[in-house]
Order: sequence, then C-alpha cells, then structure tokens
Amino acid sequence: MGEREDIKCSADNVVGGENGIGGTESIAGTENVGVMENFAVMENVAETGNGVGGAGNGVGGIELFGFMLNGKFDLTLEIEGFGKILIPFGSDPLIHHSYGGLTGFDQELVPFIWSEHGFNLSLRAENKDTLIINEVYIVNAPKGTPDEVLLLTFTSSPDKLALGDRLTVGYRDFIFYLSLYWNQYSGRYNSILWGVDISFSPRQFISKLSFLSVSYGFLLADIQANPTKLGRYSHFGNYIRLAFALPSNFQLRLMSGRQLINDGTISYNIFPSGLLPLGSNKKALIKSILNFALMYRKKFFFSQLQYLIYLEDKKDKLRFMVGFEF
Repeated sequence: MGEREDIKCSADNVVGGENGIGGTESIAGTENVGVMENFAVMENVAETGNGVGGAGNGVGGIELFGFMLNGKFDLTLEIEGFGKILIPFGSDPLIHHSYGGLTGFDQELVPFIWSEHGFNLSLRAENKDTLIINEVYIVNAPKGTPDEVLLLTFTSSPDKLALGDRLTVGYRDFIFYLSLYWNQYSGRYNSILWGVDISFSPRQFISKLSFLSVSYGFLLADIQANPTKLGRYSHFGNYIRLAFALPSNFQLRLMSGRQLINDGTISYNIFPSGLLPLGSNKKALIKSILNFALMYRKKFFFSQLQYLIYLEDKKDKLRFMVGFEF
C-alpha cells in the first residue's frame, strides 16, 4: 500500500472506523503521531456513546481522484455518502449530539440520529500534522408552515431540499468545525442553521494532562416566518464539555449546556456562562442542563450511566444506557 493510501485509511478510521470508537489505550505514546490519530484520541475521550460513524444505510467512500499537492499534502475528492446519509453537522464522531447539553433521544434542537436521503461530496487535504476537509451535501429537508414554529426534528419531505457545508480544520491536538445548513421550508421562507465546534487537548503544553479533552460548541438556527404571526425567530444551543480518560476503557464526562426554542432575537452571548441570549424572548422554551456521565467502551459495545440536572425545572434524572455501534 502506498503512502497516500496509508494516510487515507488513517483519516477514515478517525471518522467512523476503529480509531474513532476504540478505547483509551491509544492515549499513551501518541506524542509523534499525525493529526488524524490525535483527532481520534481526543474524540475517544469525549465520546458519549451515542455517535454513529459512516454513511448510514447509503454508499460511501467512493474516491473520484487523489494526488499529492506540492509534495506536502495528500489531496482527495470522494463521494463520502450516497443514499441515506448522516448529516455532517457538528463534530465527529458525535456529529451533533452535544448542543444544549443533552446527548440522548431527548435532544430537541436536531434529530438524535440526523440522517436523510441525499449525497455528500468531500474534498480532503492532509499531512502528518494538518487535516482540512470540506464536505458539501444536498439532502431532503423538513417541510413546515410559516405560521407555526419550525423544528428540525420534523419529518423531512421528498419535495424539500437542504444545502449544507462543513469545514473541518485540524492541527495536531486542535480541531475546529464550521457547519452550515440552509433550506426554504415553505415558499420563500428560509431556515439557516450554523454551528461552531472546537476540541483540543492541553497535552501539547502540559504532558501530564494527556487524559483530558476540552470541547466547546454552539448552534444557531435563524428562521424566517410569517411577519404577522411569528416574524423572525431562532433556536439556540451551546455546550462546554470536559472529558477524562480513565483506566480499563472507562471515561468520565462533565458537560453543561443551554438550549432555547422559539426565541425572538438573533443577538446572542454564545459563551456557556449561564446567561440568557441578549434580549431573549420571554416565550422561549429555555433549558439549562448539567450532564455527568461515566462511560465504558469496548470495541463496538458501550454503556454509560448518566445523571442530568435541569436547572430551570429543579429536577434531575438518572439513566443507564447500553448499546452497540456499527
């Protein structure tokens, strides 16, 4: 196998293969590995146990061309997925599962398993220390009415299409994602969703913190509606997450997030400080959540014990989850 094929295999493992869902054994001895392997290590630490890799039930990984650019970057254009694909929005391999601090089926901002019929085309440039991926996709989109609040959890319609793009930039232990999603859900009314996600490990500066991963992200949906009924409104969610690798394939995750549904302003304080968005609509559905989880992962098997605290409702919830990833 040539040099370029070796690199491609490493990157694919990050997105949905063995490195993307493995245990914590890979933490040790990674000081000299490339950005793809670093990315896998970081996301292993931060994994919630809800991630799904690959291209869903569709066909993926069809390489159209590949070559070396200036002898430094391996450049690849491929059909990442075709058919029923996972929407590449947010960070991998979690995709979108952290916005608002909820990581299960109670996620209200976007579908828990966000997959639609369509295709995903990706352009990838990488070397040992740097990874750049741009993914463009067209998929079925939700259909709604401008007189009612639109949620992305609505069932998609085959006569509605969404155009999306995700840019991933990684350098050693730092990964940055910029995600965009646009569709006209009814006539001329637009729905624009965008998100920013950042993950890093402080081990480059403090080697004794190689077990720690830090992540932050936010999502903002800007939706146009009937000006006499709803006007312009938004949905918003953010999170900050600390993840610790423990011995014997265990992981500890501490996360805080806030989500707002049907808010009447687009001016936000995006930092997870517990503050409401600036000028928040009093009719908005607001949830602030503390999420603590102890997770165990072994190959395709995962389990986790989650403790959730809902600050506004002054309620808490304890749940145990078991599953298999494929």
